[in-house]
Amino acid sequence: MKLEKGVEFSDGRVIYWLENFCISCVPSQDNKWHVGHFDRGEYKSRRENTVALLRDEQFQFMVKVGSGFSVKTWCISINGTFVFSIHSDPCAAMEAIIVLDAQKKEVFKLNTETHLTSCSLSEFAEYLALSFSASSNKADQYAQKLEVFNLKTGEVVSSLMKGKDLFYADIVVTEPEGNVVAFHKGKSFKVC
Repeated sequence: MKLEKGVEFSDGRVIYWLENFCISCVPSQDNKWHVGHFDRGEYKSRRENTVALLRDEQFQFMVKVGSGFSVKTWCISINGTFVFSIHSDPCAAMEAIIVLDAQKKEVFKLNTETHLTSCSLSEFAEYLALSFSASSNKADQYAQKLEVFNLKTGEVVSSLMKGKDLFYADIVVTEPEGNVVAFHKGKSFKVC
């Protein structure tokens, strides 16, 4: 089913229409794939409760979460692998970060209560970089960290505690080695 394209925003997000549903999407680097989230309205949730995958403006599939949960889509690679997070209502607390491929197969899952500030998949989804916010839970293992995962092995290839310059930075992870570049306040720098 081909979706109707709506507004394109300056940050790259695109609105698509699936019948009466407005889907807010992020594009892949080549703009062939889009992943977005929308609200089915079957039950009330704090945020959108469904993820949609599109290829060349064609609807591929959706991922529905149950009552009491909501989702946020983060990024998508040029092979259709994408990242979304699941949150519990009523306060939208973080529950998990999930990576699915274009065949709806789970590639990676991380259960965590720590919210993300930024997230990046490398071009062919070999690496995943997660930039975590601070946490009031002092025992939280991900608070204020930047973690890079090899998605083929599931191993952490890089982990560092973020300083002020990285706390709100947008990140991009690259192939072939999983290097991370950060962007903040008009500056870019290699992180790891």
